[in-house]
Amino acid sequence: MSWLRRHDPGFAALRRAGRTAIVMPAMFALGEKVIANPILATWAVVEAGGRAGVLRRGGATADALEVDAGRIAAVHLPRAALPVRHVVDVGGVRVTSPERTVLDVAREHGMVAGVVVADAALCVGLTDEGSLQRCLADSAGWRGLACARRAVARADSRSESPLETLSRLALVDRGFTPLHLQPVIQDAGGRAIGRVDFYWDAGVVGEADGMEKYGTEFGWLRDEKLRQERLERAGLIVVRWGWSDVEHRMDDLVERLHAALRQASARPLSGRRWSARLAPRFVADPALYVL
Repeated sequence: MSWLRRHDPGFAALRRAGRTAIVMPAMFALGEKVIANPILATWAVVEAGGRAGVLRRGGATADALEVDAGRIAAVHLPRAALPVRHVVDVGGVRVTSPERTVLDVAREHGMVAGVVVADAALCVGLTDEGSLQRCLADSAGWRGLACARRAVARADSRSESPLETLSRLALVDRGFTPLHLQPVIQDAGGRAIGRVDFYWDAGVVGEADGMEKYGTEFGWLRDEKLRQERLERAGLIVVRWGWSDVEHRMDDLVERLHAALRQASARPLSGRRWSARLAPRFVADPALYVL
């Protein structure tokens, strides 16, 4: 296997032939993290000589299925013959299907990278559990298939960003179960307070964003603070974290969550002033569940 760089003659030939296309990005990657962390890279495929291969692009996040050959940085070409049903047509360009791409990412780059891409594809409805299972069945005997199976088994359509996926995997591996993803929290009168990233039945909410995804716009910050106040008035304990916590301070985050769960579990049930409406594991775009 080798890297084909943008300035190499082979890459220019592929561009002229119109044979490059973005299949799907690792959704919601943040700025430079697309470059710094291969798990958050944008994935695409390139068709050459009747073979398909996975392509990784650095730089800003692309829209799903966007044809954007000119901004691709490098091409990784593991070659393999594919079943016809694993190839789809996007704007006249033959590319690997979303489920094939998910499995290939997991087979070559590991279970965690596969779960990130699988969650993104499931969340926005590019694929579903049945399609992933059928693709696994079609791939019997392929190198790395055991890793792909583990990725599919741990995929969840309710995670809406790589940070949420990585947080979920880390927390489950550290015994933070059962935890619920994207439930709608309601007050004592049945009115929706909001949808939260993580929820534990004892009365703890986890928000995997810190303040990072809200940028610098005051309106977003104000709305989020008001939402958290409503959750806390209902009796919930809110724990927030961001990328730096998951990447560098996971032990501290684990202790903060343990402390919150101990505090919540010590309270009498009579003080419970909320309910949680849970979302199913496989539902494209959990935002639709609120409606």
